[in-house]
Amino acid sequence: MRQYFVISICTIIFIFGGFCILKNKVQLLPDIEPPKISFSVAWPGATEEFLISDVVKPYEDSILGKLDHFEALKVTTKAESASFEVTFAFGTDLDEAEKELASLLSRARPLPLNIKALLFRHGGSNVSNRVVGSYFITSELGEFSQEQLRLINNLASHKFKLLRGVEEVELNPLLENQLQVRLDMEKLYQLHLSFEKVRSIVSNMLTQPVTRLYEGDSVITAKFKQTSSLDDIRQTPVSYVNGVAILLQDIAEVSVEPIIQTATARYNGQQAIAMRILRDAEANLIEVQHLVDSVLVQEANVIRSSGLSYNLSFDTGLFIERAIVWILGSLATGFLLTLLVSYVFFKRIQPTLLGGLITLLSTCGVFIVLSLTNTSINVISLAGITFATGMFVDGVLIFVEYLDRLKKEQKSTLEKINQALNKLVPALFASSLTTVIVFVPVIFSDGAEGQLFRGLSLAITSGLIFALLFTILITPFFALRYLPHREAAGELAFIWVVKVIKTMLVTKKRSATVLTALILFSFVGLIGLFPSISYLPSVKRDAVDVYIPVSGSNRIEAVDRDIIEPLNQVLQTIPGHIELKNNYVIGWPFFATAAVRLENTDQLPELLTYLKDTLKEELPQQRVIVLQGELLGGAESSNNIEVNLFVNDKHWLGTHIEQIREMVTETLPGVSLRVTPGIDKAVSEYELTPNLAQLRHLNVGNEELKNLVKAIGQADFIGKWNDSDEVLNGYITLKETNSKIENIPYVASNGVRSFVGELMSIEESRELPSLIRLNGTKTVTLSLRITDKQLTVSDVMDKLESDLVPQLKSLVADKGFISVEGSAASLTKTKLFLAVMLLFVVVAFFVIVAGLFKSVKLSVYVLVSLMPALCGSILAYQALGLFTPVDFNVLTMLGFAIMLGIVANNSILLVDAMQQGFAAHHDLLAAIVAGTQERVRAVVISSLTTILGMLPLLLFPSDASQIYQGIAAIIVGGITINLLTVLFVIPASAHLFGLSTVKNGSVQAEPSHNLSKVA
Repeated sequence: MRQYFVISICTIIFIFGGFCILKNKVQLLPDIEPPKISFSVAWPGATEEFLISDVVKPYEDSILGKLDHFEALKVTTKAESASFEVTFAFGTDLDEAEKELASLLSRARPLPLNIKALLFRHGGSNVSNRVVGSYFITSELGEFSQEQLRLINNLASHKFKLLRGVEEVELNPLLENQLQVRLDMEKLYQLHLSFEKVRSIVSNMLTQPVTRLYEGDSVITAKFKQTSSLDDIRQTPVSYVNGVAILLQDIAEVSVEPIIQTATARYNGQQAIAMRILRDAEANLIEVQHLVDSVLVQEANVIRSSGLSYNLSFDTGLFIERAIVWILGSLATGFLLTLLVSYVFFKRIQPTLLGGLITLLSTCGVFIVLSLTNTSINVISLAGITFATGMFVDGVLIFVEYLDRLKKEQKSTLEKINQALNKLVPALFASSLTTVIVFVPVIFSDGAEGQLFRGLSLAITSGLIFALLFTILITPFFALRYLPHREAAGELAFIWVVKVIKTMLVTKKRSATVLTALILFSFVGLIGLFPSISYLPSVKRDAVDVYIPVSGSNRIEAVDRDIIEPLNQVLQTIPGHIELKNNYVIGWPFFATAAVRLENTDQLPELLTYLKDTLKEELPQQRVIVLQGELLGGAESSNNIEVNLFVNDKHWLGTHIEQIREMVTETLPGVSLRVTPGIDKAVSEYELTPNLAQLRHLNVGNEELKNLVKAIGQADFIGKWNDSDEVLNGYITLKETNSKIENIPYVASNGVRSFVGELMSIEESRELPSLIRLNGTKTVTLSLRITDKQLTVSDVMDKLESDLVPQLKSLVADKGFISVEGSAASLTKTKLFLAVMLLFVVVAFFVIVAGLFKSVKLSVYVLVSLMPALCGSILAYQALGLFTPVDFNVLTMLGFAIMLGIVANNSILLVDAMQQGFAAHHDLLAAIVAGTQERVRAVVISSLTTILGMLPLLLFPSDASQIYQGIAAIIVGGITINLLTVLFVIPASAHLFGLSTVKNGSVQAEPSHNLSKVA
């Protein structure tokens, strides 16, 4: 019955594991940003001061201190818009947080009809981990027709946006339409037509009344039929002159067109529309990518026949698929190598098959745990499985190796096999527990380190638990039926190791010399070779990125002319021998970016140099940043540092910002600086002062004057209009002329003609941009980005804290305060977390081993044996750096914890064997030699299977190997050095300080021995 129970359990694990693989979320990396909700308020015609007083402050008051799990609120304001980003604690349910946030805001400030309802988006400004694909749409006509724009907008809003798992479709430039009525003020002036009268006619036409009529016993709703076409609107009479109707089209241009352009794009030199599709945070990226691809296939004929073509600039899904295929290939290769080790040592196929079965079952168990804990399948969680592949078979191989040592009659029945194996279970349980305990702090951490490492930690811990469980359940049945008796090589297999150890054990002086040398070597190596630390791994891609911050207030037409077009020309004249895949440019009023993808990545250095030199000549007035592209983060990379200056006086900041720039440049060479907002660039601003006497004379009221000003600014909302089931906002604007504002003619409601300059005085001034608001306090942010490849976040942080921050504090004095955020804060917190975790691991190891052996002394032996492994890890990492660029980051640091959990197993196995021998015979030297001889083969097999299991991650290059090579080097180097040293450290320690035996539940010291007898 027990046999059938085990078979049933294995079958269920296989089936359920396969189901979880198919259904679990797939993405490139775990979500390492804290949960965020962002939204914005676009209020045409609103001044920045109005938005701050009437929207921002009420919203801040309703959020700060009242929103559950709240961490931070960042607000960016400018005329007509305010953007909000709310950060929550890790683990927050954003759906519930959104409901609470919407409820708080609805009570704080209801928005008027012409203002879009708040649209909440999960995630902050860095959405790189949610990008499904970046597309550029071009027209064979060069410029886009209205029909083409309508088709693109329809694809975005009615095809892609409605797909399961798609959260947002971004278009640059925006293609949202609006009804525009552009009045010709010159014609109104000539015809004596009042601006306010015409505005009222158009507004009333869009806002049709509804009433109720009572006929007999019935109540009937009556309403005007809405104007259904643009021609109807154009032909609306606005006045009569000598019996002749003056139509709206006689004095205005009426059209449906995209809202004011706020972006411009090029693809391979041609005008383009950039479309970026973002998935929901919980959606499977690969699944969403396939849905998007299916829509593109279905709409291919429509797109092609309309003269459009779409180009996929960067396929995130393809990168992930390649990374996952590479991981799976490494996993399969490591799996085969571990099985090869098994076959080489045991000279038969049965242990190899048993190891393969245990590995497959454990892997299925891992995918079940990932699914049940809502942890995505990503390159880090898959790496955890790869790292643990060799460990999955350790128990099996140690069991088989032990059974080979037994006589045939000692394993003739299932009960005898179980009795024999039970002697090994405590040591195997303790060795597995020492590895599992490493990851307990990570699994239960609520910080960024928990988000980043939880998948990997769950993969390793759950895999080891499943492996131990299945090893104990399956091995006895398998051994009885499929493992025939075989005479073990026993002590003859590694007799040379035993001879070396006997030589060391001749005198205590030799043992002390060996032990001291190994510990000293380890300590010096750790201190001298330990590198400085970055925060997260830098995932490079086959592209060169260009970033150009645009200061001041610019129309997109000016940005297009002065920056985008010159930049586009440079990209189209890249030397022909540099093989390109594609290139694009996107610009906004405040920022421009470009990217060039290469066919041959070996040409990256040449292209970087060419673009840096050429763009410096072509755009001498702009600050141009050129660097190799990163898959994660771009200009807002994961290794950024932010220094926030909380100073309310923006004029003081504007005066001193150049001095601050000089401080940063002198203190932190190799670091680029971006100031947000661009406080050093003042922008033009008109101050309008009403002429009250003239307004009274013309009978122009305050509301009429406001409507005129809004129309001048193209933001006078007059109502909504239904265009083919699409509800559009309608606006009155003025036809553009070369006249200055004060020379615009105006006819008042009483028919008197004048000019805008007579209604109000207009004074131009230069104003600095508004500061960002962080938790209700004004701030300017210094974003530091490392451009020197030799620098790490840790290096920059040391200089920042010792030199730059004291200088800034001295400069700011009592005007405000300073905080350091971004990777700086995250690195500091994570380093503290890793230090606490390492302390926890050491204490846990000590307690577990001391509990197993009921001896503090033996526990210390195990801890001492780990020091050479730490040094070996650093040596391997430094050696890897001689062949390929590597990044020592917090993910790499976790490799130490993984490695320590693995190598502790070898020490535990050796100490266990020695203690059992000593407890039985009370002969110290015999126990040391016999214990080493008994477990040496198990230690070698266990170490080799683990090394070979993750060797592909270290040796095989790929895009994703940038993430793993460092951590793989740490683990492989540590295990290798441990294998070479543990067979000497443990015997030397035992020789010098003795073993312990347990009698009647108490630990007793061993009797002394005459060591001279050993020859």
